[in-house]
Amino acid sequence: MSPENKSFPKIGVASCCDGEFNRPAVELIIGMLHKVGIDTSTNPTEADAIIVNTCAFLVNGETRTGGILNEIRQNMKPDTRIYAIGCLIAKYGKTKVEELLPDISAPFGNHAEAAIVRKIAKDFNVNIPIDIELSFRDREVTYPREYSYLPISDGCNEKCTYCSLPQYRGKYRSRPLTEIKEELEILTKQKVKEVALAGLETTGYGQDLSDKSSIIDVLKMVHKNPKIKKIILALAHPKGFTDELLETISTMPKLKIIEIPFQHINNRILEAMGRETTKEQIISLLQRIKTLRPDILLTTTFIVGFPGETQEEYNELIDFLNQGFFNGGFGAFAYSPEANTKAATLPNQLSWETKLQRWEYIKERFPINGKSMLNPVDKDTTLKERVHTKILTKLRPDGDLLPGLHKIMRRKDLMLDTMNNVEGVDERMILDQIVNDVNKHPELIGEGAKVIRKNFTSDYIQELTEETNHWLNNESFSSNEREYLVILKKILVN
Repeated sequence: MSPENKSFPKIGVASCCDGEFNRPAVELIIGMLHKVGIDTSTNPTEADAIIVNTCAFLVNGETRTGGILNEIRQNMKPDTRIYAIGCLIAKYGKTKVEELLPDISAPFGNHAEAAIVRKIAKDFNVNIPIDIELSFRDREVTYPREYSYLPISDGCNEKCTYCSLPQYRGKYRSRPLTEIKEELEILTKQKVKEVALAGLETTGYGQDLSDKSSIIDVLKMVHKNPKIKKIILALAHPKGFTDELLETISTMPKLKIIEIPFQHINNRILEAMGRETTKEQIISLLQRIKTLRPDILLTTTFIVGFPGETQEEYNELIDFLNQGFFNGGFGAFAYSPEANTKAATLPNQLSWETKLQRWEYIKERFPINGKSMLNPVDKDTTLKERVHTKILTKLRPDGDLLPGLHKIMRRKDLMLDTMNNVEGVDERMILDQIVNDVNKHPELIGEGAKVIRKNFTSDYIQELTEETNHWLNNESFSSNEREYLVILKKILVN
């Protein structure tokens, strides 16, 4: 249906995170809504219904979901309906979600984009053909136009003892190679030049396919596309790097970044985590990649404070980080027990104080300078993230609910996301928008200050102010990042 024939209602689409599954899902919903003649809006004050794409990854994901829902409730019209989709519903079930969130008109789990669009059309008496096809072909790329996720699989068959994702994402499912190729062409027609191959475990691609396709086939297909200039291989399990895959990587100059979540380096911890890899294998893999492709950027994630982690085992991780393998950045998480996981029942659970102390040491030992990404999970931080989301929303007079807004202040101590090699375009665009909005509406400084004073103690405000001053003296920040920090400082001292 053409845009000029779009009819009432207007639907807002919000996402509590901007990851490899959430952004494509939101873009798919937006495209499907437009296809059936329903307009979308980024302003909650004019939306007749708002779809919230939820997250359930660790405590932070659930907290961000709650923060987004609260912000929507505060800004929407009295009669606006809220619909929810995604991992939070898949994790807890529709019945539980309806009990906890009675104002949700209809909760849907994962891969229900077409179902939720049809439900909204029915609720608002929008007549659409019963046989209309709603599929991945309807995806509309949001900002930034040049960068996008390309999902190649979903689900996971790994048995990591700390992870609950397989419980609500399901078993490993590879997308047919022909379907991936078709979606890639859809993305490039919308001016996408950089893609991140996305899945919970990308090197396992093809394990469930009868045609024996593999991640090598996906990489070759994407690399051949002349419109693609940069490829990122995300969430690649270290055990999936075969000799053939490594040789393929050595011949692909467009492949710029590989994310390999190692999670730890100590062999006892790795075994307790169910990672099916060893310290010796990890170091060998990194050395081989560096030899074959010294120019490639390597990123990873680690968990500190895993149950039973001794000081010596933690020190072993620090020694490993000191070797400087990760020129593309690394993420550090304080272990957070997930329900119905083996790790949550292990003996010798560490205190939050110990876990945060170990995380804090990494923050100090490896300061964020464009080479590290730190993401703690603790009670204090989740409160900060919730408040940060409120501040960001108040800094946007148009009430923008599109994915990505939470990202800028999602980390502790106001430090901007430094994985700029992966996501910098997105964040620079958002930074520019916020800076421009505040320049046009200086009264928003006072509104942000009210939120700060309401939710933070005076001592913590002083701490944040000192951190902001510190980062204002950091020459590695771009001009728009510095402008953003100046705005934060004005809010803090207002």
